[in-house]
Amino acid sequence: MLKLINKLFLVLFSLLIVATVATGQKRIKIKMATLAPKGSPWHEVLMKMGREWQEATDGLIRFKIYPDGVAGDEDSMIRKMRIGQFQAAALTFNGISFIDPSVNALAIPMLYDNYEQLDKVRDLIEGEIKRRIEAKGFVLLAWADVGWIRFFSTEPLQTPEELKKMKMFTWAGDEVALRMWKNAGYRAIPLQPIDILTGLQTGLINSFSSPPFGALSSQWFGIANHMLDLPFAPFTGGFVLDKKVWESIPEEYKPALIAAADKVAKIIKDELRHGDQAFIDAMVEHGLIVHEANSETRTLWRETARTFYPDLRGDFAPADIFDRAVFLSDSIRFINSKNTTGH
Repeated sequence: MLKLINKLFLVLFSLLIVATVATGQKRIKIKMATLAPKGSPWHEVLMKMGREWQEATDGLIRFKIYPDGVAGDEDSMIRKMRIGQFQAAALTFNGISFIDPSVNALAIPMLYDNYEQLDKVRDLIEGEIKRRIEAKGFVLLAWADVGWIRFFSTEPLQTPEELKKMKMFTWAGDEVALRMWKNAGYRAIPLQPIDILTGLQTGLINSFSSPPFGALSSQWFGIANHMLDLPFAPFTGGFVLDKKVWESIPEEYKPALIAAADKVAKIIKDELRHGDQAFIDAMVEHGLIVHEANSETRTLWRETARTFYPDLRGDFAPADIFDRAVFLSDSIRFINSKNTTGH
């Protein structure tokens, strides 16, 4: 029996050696960081992508996700990717902007009316955005949208002037946004997203902007239980991989990996990014008070947002891509208005 076991062991060991020589590849470990809460829809689809990557490469890639911001804020994630502690990240547009700010052209306040308009603009400028990101040593594999940014507060809020009376969260490290809000007379308090709940509990802040998904999953709405139903900007993001790691993956596997990333992006596009109303309804059941924004209110916010553009152009997003996004979006809005009126 012992001889038989030894023979089986030698056969298995030989097969392992042959397989290793045949592939000529060591296992590629990919650790992905994300702020997405464990068990959330974002986390689940990332787990699905990781499993598909492992299967598509016959186990060559070993994929592990670190949710809940355990790798730190998104700025920290990028720094850790640069030194090899992490190889991938699922980032918001704010996080991707730490690599290259051109992505912010897709999050200009009150520029986009709906996803159709956003998609048309993104289709036309994403090639340039991806080239700029790749030049910084990263690969943007797929986009992921998770809703529209809305304002939440501890007191009812309708107008920009009312927001000026609030102590509002702004993303720590985003000096452009901080300067923009302060120059316009708003009381902006820089914090990391993981500190929003504590900030609300202590009174350091009493308002924040977030897609409904974020407000629900992090339970921020439990304190800031008023929401202005005004889509302020799309909350977009994407899956970013270290370029050196991507180049180390055999070419024959890459189409399947891209397909898996695209599949996840489609799930988010078809389900999560259109789930705002479901998330809002869930919060309403637990005490959220929704304040509708009429056409006059929307016009007021759009006009106010346009006054921010001189501060945003060049710093928030490079001037050339900022101008192109504004031109394309305005053109699409103009064409849509003509089609609607029949002129």
